Amino acid sequence: MAEEEEMNEGAEEDENLLEDAEYTKKSDYSTASLVSNAIEKIREKRGQEMKAGYFNIITRPDGSVKKEYVQDTRREYVGSVEFLRSLLAHEIESSEKAKTGIKNFMKLKKKCFEAYSVPAIRIVDGRVREQDFKYIPEVDEEIPTEQGLQHKSTFALRVNIQHKRGIYNPQVKAYWDDMVIVYDYLFQELTKLIAEKNHFKQRSSY
Repeated sequence: MAEEEEMNEGAEEDENLLEDAEYTKKSDYSTASLVSNAIEKIREKRGQEMKAGYFNIITRPDGSVKKEYVQDTRREYVGSVEFLRSLLAHEIESSEKAKTGIKNFMKLKKKCFEAYSVPAIRIVDGRVREQDFKYIPEVDEEIPTEQGLQHKSTFALRVNIQHKRGIYNPQVKAYWDDMVIVYDYLFQELTKLIAEKNHFKQRSSY
């Protein structure tokens, strides 16, 4: 994505700001504590390798199969930044700079959705039909597809519906990879807001 280098540079600057900061006595203790904890959680999540979730299939000795989902670290990171945004909802509404930043974030988010979303599918009267809305599939989601079968003698065409698993997996992976970059930008804007609202102050140097 073209904005990636600029976003990463800004994120590094904001990271340095937070490392040298502490809460002022003027800031509300409960809000400040929640924001501080949320930032530490974001750091923890972003410090991990950003990788896709997957299903781990285990075959038991009795022949039965156990299916476990390994969490997608990208989605966990996205969720942690969204939580920080909800904590700062009041501050966002009272800052024109923050509102502009959020608008830019929403545009980037919409752009990702438009690039990778697919039409929802329903089976109607034995045929696969696209719906009038789009969505981002889950990993290994089963998608109904049509396969035409023609009778050798009569040449009559019969439609057979098959459910294919994970046909959109590459697209889903690309979507969440881009979403990490978009949420890096959001985190950058939120840290700017924290500094603007004086939730933090620079430590004195001795």
